[in-house]
Amino acid sequence: MKISLCLAAVPLLFGAALAQDSKPSQSPAGTQARPAELQTQTYRGTLVDASCASPGGGTGAAAGTGAGSAAATSAGEQKKSKAGDPGQGCAVSANTAEFALKLDDGRTVPFDSVGNLRAQQALKDKKKWNEAAAAGKPIRAKVAGVMTGEKLTAMSVD
Repeated sequence: MKISLCLAAVPLLFGAALAQDSKPSQSPAGTQARPAELQTQTYRGTLVDASCASPGGGTGAAAGTGAGSAAATSAGEQKKSKAGDPGQGCAVSANTAEFALKLDDGRTVPFDSVGNLRAQQALKDKKKWNEAAAAGKPIRAKVAGVMTGEKLTAMSVD
């Protein structure tokens, strides 16, 4: 009698254990909106100097002279490239510390501190980007990252 009672209790206890395991798997489905916000996406656009491209960053001429004396000729070329393409924003230089991505739809998204470091490293590592920055030409970039509020946390900058 005790053996048959134990045999009947085992499936009941096993069923109760499985029923409790299914609740945690349903819980993340209820909070699915949270991971969707943190989903890595790919953004394409032109890499720009965030201090110049932001509305509070000042005019292009003021930011061009504030970029550093080493880029005096590239500042003049930067003005020319902006005159040719008014939606361009501010071209990056070797001295750029704060980056943003001007998306194809016209929005400008600034990078956070991690994104700025990755963009600086990519600018140093890529010879074509270095040459384009020295000439004041636009740099097209593909950024994989997460949008957190108003800033883009870049996982990779290519």
